[in-house]
This record gives sequence, structure tokens and C-alpha cells, in this order.
Amino acid sequence: MSVIALDFDGTLVAQAPHGFYAKKDIGSEKVLKELIEKGHKLVLWTCRNNSKSNPYNYHIVGKEWRKETSLGEAIRWFSDRGIPLAGINSYGPGEKFVGKSCKPLVDLIIDDTALGTPMKEDVVDVYSIRTDRKSRTPRKTKYVDWEKARILLVEKGLL
Repeated sequence: MSVIALDFDGTLVAQAPHGFYAKKDIGSEKVLKELIEKGHKLVLWTCRNNSKSNPYNYHIVGKEWRKETSLGEAIRWFSDRGIPLAGINSYGPGEKFVGKSCKPLVDLIIDDTALGTPMKEDVVDVYSIRTDRKSRTPRKTKYVDWEKARILLVEKGLL
């Protein structure tokens, strides 16, 4: 059993510009469920948070606070898919920091910004976080290629 830290934007969901989200299924849900079935524990490791100083928790258009914080939205993504989390930005009680380090105590990190992570480039429809309306202009994006990531997880003996 391994503990796996997962970034959210660009990793589990397609990267979208501030104030928007993409509904495209990029294949992460299927692989995460396989990892859970094998007994691995998943930790959400993200810059998303509940802070009012986080611009992603604020609507630039309409100048109002979101009804749901960016972190709440990410947690709900897991909940809506029936994927349990073993931690959110930490794993286990007292393991948030080791000395002055904030590096997660996990066996593996999957993040779109990590060197060697297989990526896809795509054009996706995006939707307004505030209105849930589809933008007239599809956006270029990139995200983890979960078909290739799954192969790497098999090669490491995790799947």
C-alpha cells in the first residue's frame, strides 16, 4: 500500500483559466478508483484553499465571493465520484510539517508540473464558475495524460 499525493488543476482536471472550469473527462477518475481498489491511499495536495486572500475564491466578474471555495470545489470533485481521500494537504495527524519542511510524507506525487509527468495538450470547452455558462471560445489547455500515467503506475507495481 502506498500513499499518493495528487495535485488537482492540470492533473485530475483539465487546466482552465481563472474563473472557469472544464467538464472534460481526462481519465483520472478511472485510474484513481483502480488505485483505491489496490489499497492505496490518496491525498489531495493542492494550492487551492479556503482563504479569502486567494483570488480563486473570488469572482472577478460580478465582484463577489464564490459560494464554494476553490478547495471545497476540489474536495467535492472527489466526493461526487466516490473517491475517498486519506488527507487534504497533509497525511495523518501531525504530519503537516516535518521540522520546517512542508514536503508531503507520501510515497509518490502526481503533479502536472513534475518533470517526466506525461502530458496532453488539448482544446476544451470551459464554463464560468459564477454562471455555469459555456464560454463562446474553447481554450487551449494541458493536463496529465492518464493513459500513459496508468502505464507508469503498472510499471511501478502500483496497479
